[in-house]
Amino acid sequence: SDGEEDDDGSLQRVSKMIQRFPGILGLSIDDNLEPKMEWIQNCFAMTEEALSEFILKFPSILSCNVEKNLSPTLNFYIEALGGDEQRALSLLQSNPTLFAYSLEKRLQPRLEEAREVGIAVDASCLRRIGQNSDDLWYAFLIRNRLL
Repeated sequence: SDGEEDDDGSLQRVSKMIQRFPGILGLSIDDNLEPKMEWIQNCFAMTEEALSEFILKFPSILSCNVEKNLSPTLNFYIEALGGDEQRALSLLQSNPTLFAYSLEKRLQPRLEEAREVGIAVDASCLRRIGQNSDDLWYAFLIRNRLL
């Protein structure tokens, strides 16, 4: 029946998530998972289904601390986009792994470097700031410095 197919699909997604992030099994539902999922759902105004898809894209977000990691990182992207909260939320919702990068060691220093060479800081630049390896990042900076 249709219900069984949905259950099988859900089971496969949960199984895949556990394979990608086995640490989830050790997280407290009351102290960790529920508050974090609530924060994500409220922050992004997500349906339960959208929340599920978001977490499946980046299950280790559940190991991040809201006060120390998630909230400051969200604020970084909002500020980097000139205070545009909707653009920051859209960027993070489509690229949840951007929450994984260190503010102090990667995001803030690279944002300063981009601004120093006059790169327009938009969603594309912010994806590069987070996701590029050091080699790709510095090649990008050099290309833009020469333009």
